[in-house]
Amino acid sequence: MLELLECSTTDYGTDEVQKQITEQELKQTEEIEEFIENRHKEVIAKEVIDSLVQDEKNPMMIPFSEGTLSAILQKSKVYNFTLWDIPKDVQVNRIRHCLNFYGKATIVQTQEHGKTKAVYVQLTSRATLRLEALKKA
Repeated sequence: MLELLECSTTDYGTDEVQKQITEQELKQTEEIEEFIENRHKEVIAKEVIDSLVQDEKNPMMIPFSEGTLSAILQKSKVYNFTLWDIPKDVQVNRIRHCLNFYGKATIVQTQEHGKTKAVYVQLTSRATLRLEALKKA
């Protein structure tokens, strides 16, 4: 456009560049809208999962009886795994604190290998969705 005004000749290269820029801007706005939509879906899914987990933790939702304790123990899942290449200076309490999101972590055994160590963990969890996410990781 500037070329047309100054020299009174058309430069098709500038028109093509301008079209490419507008196409890129449209693409970017579509990507942003798609990202916002996906993020909104993730937030809703997280709220649903958190509400389900809160329902499991809420003692008012479980009527107390003699079979309640056995029912709770049957619902809880145990998962055993080994964490490798943990720096030697990391304390066991820190590992348990980090795994607290998934359930109650018990450190069964540690073994040192040079500057690192391996930790054998037993995780007891009632939130099956979180435990499945940990197994997939």
